[in-house]
Amino acid sequence: MSAIVKLVDFPLFLVFFVVALAAPLLDAQTCLPASYFPEALINFKEWYRQQYGDYLFSEKPNFFVGTVWLELVFQWPLALLNLYAILSGKPWFNTSCLIYGVSITSSMKTFRSKMGAFVKVVDFLLFLVFLVVAVAVPLLGAQTCLPASYFPEALINFKEWYRHEYGDYLFSEKPNFFVGTVWLELFFQWPLALLNIYAILCGKPWFNTSCLIYGVSITSSMVVPVLSELILSGKASDELLMLYAPFLGVGVVAMLRGFVPHSAKSGSGVGKRTAFGRKKRV
Repeated sequence: MSAIVKLVDFPLFLVFFVVALAAPLLDAQTCLPASYFPEALINFKEWYRQQYGDYLFSEKPNFFVGTVWLELVFQWPLALLNLYAILSGKPWFNTSCLIYGVSITSSMKTFRSKMGAFVKVVDFLLFLVFLVVAVAVPLLGAQTCLPASYFPEALINFKEWYRHEYGDYLFSEKPNFFVGTVWLELFFQWPLALLNIYAILCGKPWFNTSCLIYGVSITSSMVVPVLSELILSGKASDELLMLYAPFLGVGVVAMLRGFVPHSAKSGSGVGKRTAFGRKKRV
């Protein structure tokens, strides 16, 4: 059960991390003087407001200002406390997480208006994950099922160091199911990760679908065969479990991101201006 709880804690950690950054840097601009913030943050907030038409940031109705104060004075410190509790394994995390959930659910109506900025932050975190996958899979993971002669000595030595350091017996014993999982990673998940990197950088509307497919695939391939083996075999150390656990969190976050509808306003504004220019010239 403790391993499962750690897997659940990872997506929560990402949420609390996003809140810890966004609340004081972006949301606080609603109720604090602009002189408190650098110009780059002010410009980013203005870009978000115009891009997504968030009238709450423009009109600043009283209920919204009050909600932001609640976020700054109560929810933000609680998010920091929850980050500390997850990293340190504090027993009171159950209580602080429940309090945060009740508070954030109560203010969900205004939270919906900030979904655009939140999605941008989530996309950035997913971009980092896809970037790591794009590099690690062909250079390290592929050593499980391809001949060693295909790889430089430095990469082989690095894989051996990792195997000894974390006691990853899957890389040593190479059970058939693990080799099959790596082949799936090479032929399906790795190209999909590259596709998702391109989709994030270019703002493609089909990113929802490709991200959802990646999330379903990585969750299925990590939870059922790999994590089941690590947890039930009793061979895996806590360090090794913590190394593989984030894959489940990434899968869950990617699936949830896939269900977020694409906004037509997020498309490239350059193409729109060009088309408008053509109409005007005609």
